[in-house]
Amino acid sequence: MLKKWLCGQRSRSSRLLLALAGCQLCWMPGLDGLSLSAPCKSRISTSFAAGVAWRTRGGGKKIAVAMAYYGTYDLNNLRANEANPNHPDFWKKQGLDDRPDNWEEFVDQARSKGILEHKVNTAAARSPEQKKAAGRDTRKVEHATKQSLGGTAKLHRNGSRAKKTDLSDSDQDYKVETDFTVTAEDRQRFILELEKPFPGKVKITSKGIVRAEGESGQLCIIFQKADFYDKDGQEIVCSGTADFKGNPAGQKAVRAVKLALQERELQMRGYEVECAVRKAQELNPEADWYDLTKATLCRMGLPCSSIALATGSPATKQPFWKLLGTRISRVVSDWRGRY
Repeated sequence: MLKKWLCGQRSRSSRLLLALAGCQLCWMPGLDGLSLSAPCKSRISTSFAAGVAWRTRGGGKKIAVAMAYYGTYDLNNLRANEANPNHPDFWKKQGLDDRPDNWEEFVDQARSKGILEHKVNTAAARSPEQKKAAGRDTRKVEHATKQSLGGTAKLHRNGSRAKKTDLSDSDQDYKVETDFTVTAEDRQRFILELEKPFPGKVKITSKGIVRAEGESGQLCIIFQKADFYDKDGQEIVCSGTADFKGNPAGQKAVRAVKLALQERELQMRGYEVECAVRKAQELNPEADWYDLTKATLCRMGLPCSSIALATGSPATKQPFWKLLGTRISRVVSDWRGRY
């Protein structure tokens, strides 16, 4: 009966049913015992292709993709299993014989890591308007530098933005390079020139750093060679911009720690955060950015669990029936959109 239905003439609904079943018929147990002839098998494949064509309302590319998918079903299934921590194939790919008993902890940590990474990337991203405002501020500072200190003076990006350890609301730091040692009189001329684009918004900190309020936020300008810096100011000047060069794990860890401090409304200098992350990286040279973040926060005495990093509060798991209802709703919505 099955052989007659497969190899005989079929109606449109039968062809559609065969198309929906797809090439799974080729792997059905006992199908080999039917001794289907080559023309019959060809007719089955043709009906499947015709059904797919009717289902997709024509389109040779979609037919080819569907046939290629079902032809490599086992390979696709293996890839899916290797990406699923609930399946033993995932752990075999990791070098283990079977799924460990604490595999759910791995899933929770991976979820928390993904949530935190999204938060860090969002906090570090700048809008096109912010980038344009930063560019305008840079041109104004550069013009003031050339006018007050001569045409040979150079303005370099400095601080966390140069190290790529900044957030979107971080200060915009600059370092002025000159051929001579900048004196207090030279700095005063620079301030007077900087007052023109930023009237009433320029001041000198206790450490001798020039600060201005620009469109993009706080602007901090230091001089590479100057005779008026104290010990702390000289330490800031000597801090290099290559501390995290080629170290993406350290860069992201610094951003994550800064974000955690902001969420807890704690104040800490960016340089101190960078030093803490570098110290944690010296103790754990093979750690990724997530483990570095946890280690740094633990050394600071702050909550450093996966749940605290991802949400900032204790985790609340939804009941199974609610998760199942959400999943069913998504499937029904997808089915309505397709059919």
